[in-house]
Amino acid sequence: QGPKAWNRSGLKALFRSETDATGAATWLAAQDWAHGLELQSIAELADRDWVQLTQAQFTPSEIAPGFWIVPTWHVPPAGAQRVIRLDPGQAFGTGTHPTTRMCLRWIAQHATERPEWARVLDYGCGSGILAIAAALHGARAIDAVDIDPVAVTATLANAVANHVTLHAAAPDAAR
Repeated sequence: QGPKAWNRSGLKALFRSETDATGAATWLAAQDWAHGLELQSIAELADRDWVQLTQAQFTPSEIAPGFWIVPTWHVPPAGAQRVIRLDPGQAFGTGTHPTTRMCLRWIAQHATERPEWARVLDYGCGSGILAIAAALHGARAIDAVDIDPVAVTATLANAVANHVTLHAAAPDAAR
């Protein structure tokens, strides 16, 4: 018998068609380990402007006095001295997660103690948000690594968009 948490868990999935959803539910129900699972519903999802819906969730966010994360569809607020332009994407890291915010604040608060950071490693870089923040706060040699190729690509694109220089690669390719 599996963990009791499954008795209180739910799964929602999106499919292109009702036929695909029904096929997936049928396959799932046929699995030996799926005994006791039940399908609650299959419902059509109303067509929406998903881009606008996603964008509405992300607004400019002040990390520390004068240090902001601003999606590209917003204008940076007056008084923003350091701005990371960052849009949500497939790679983790928009600055909304508590641990990411904590690290961003630490970078902003401690940058003055390190006017010329010798070297920074952003391990598990995702979007590259921490590496970019370090660069904007004076870091010179920045390595950003991730096992996900999408994250490495996102980090490089975000670095270019924020006019910072860093090296991003898979861990075994880091310098």
